[in-house]
Amino acid sequence: MRLVSGEYGIDMEIRENMVNVLVIEAPNVFSRVIEELMCQIEGEPGTFILSEQDAIKTISKEADMIVNPFRVDCNEKRIQQKLFQELSNIMNEELVEQTVYLQGRIISYLEELLQKVPYPLDFDVEGSMPGLLKICHVAFDNRKDTLVENIINYIKVLRQFCAIKIIFMVNLKLYLTQAELMEVYKYVFYEKISLILLENSDKGKLQGESVCILDKDMCIINVE
Repeated sequence: MRLVSGEYGIDMEIRENMVNVLVIEAPNVFSRVIEELMCQIEGEPGTFILSEQDAIKTISKEADMIVNPFRVDCNEKRIQQKLFQELSNIMNEELVEQTVYLQGRIISYLEELLQKVPYPLDFDVEGSMPGLLKICHVAFDNRKDTLVENIINYIKVLRQFCAIKIIFMVNLKLYLTQAELMEVYKYVFYEKISLILLENSDKGKLQGESVCILDKDMCIINVE
């Protein structure tokens, strides 16, 4: 795949087992690039073009961005909806007998409960099993020990439930040691996920990185 922007002169080849690092030295350009990529990830138009074998790919379908790694949440709405759908499918396909039994018990309980009050009430159990997941607060366990574990867990969930292939991360090198970075790299390489780091300064090239620097004069410097 390639990520190209004629406006900024960026032409990045996204290769397997390689982390792309885009260093943007001018603060105003750095913030503008992040904002534009975020807008395109949300489905808005922009100057960045993602392609694979001469076919244009839709960035909003392929990519996501992590701006604040301390705030990643595997239980955000879009992920939770897909999780509940998967669990509902299991209820209706693999746990049919148990699901029917539980629905029957719920109906009996509600019928007895509503008989205890002097006014007419009704209920509808049909399709209520997904709602049971919400009532029981079924959710991902976000209580990981380290920042690296949180990041890897979030990327894993994005890949599995949202089919995300490209992850942009902003200034990740500010928060992780080299050893921790290599741990993240090892994971994304194994899972065939493309990782693109957006950094506001050159913090040195690590093994497995392809570095592209957009300097303050808007000149491109490629460091292989």
